[in-house]
Amino acid sequence: MQRNAEGEDNRNRELQAQLFERETRHRNLEDQLLVARKEQDNIRFSNNNVLERNQDIKAELDALQSHCTVLGGQNKDLNVELERFVQTDE
Repeated sequence: MQRNAEGEDNRNRELQAQLFERETRHRNLEDQLLVARKEQDNIRFSNNNVLERNQDIKAELDALQSHCTVLGGQNKDLNVELERFVQTDE
């Protein structure tokens, strides 16, 4: 009977040690998961900012392209007018 009790005590100690080890590992994994989720949130926030900035730059690029088109048309008109002026001056 004494031997049985000692065996059970040893088994209980082993199980408690395993439980402690697994709880520690579980806490570490939860901490790692929390860090990973925080990093993911930060990346998501950063990505949204980059997307917004990209849209602003695209809008600016479109505005510049429109302005270039207007300037190109004005340049063409001025060249035609200059050509007429040169022909009438000769």
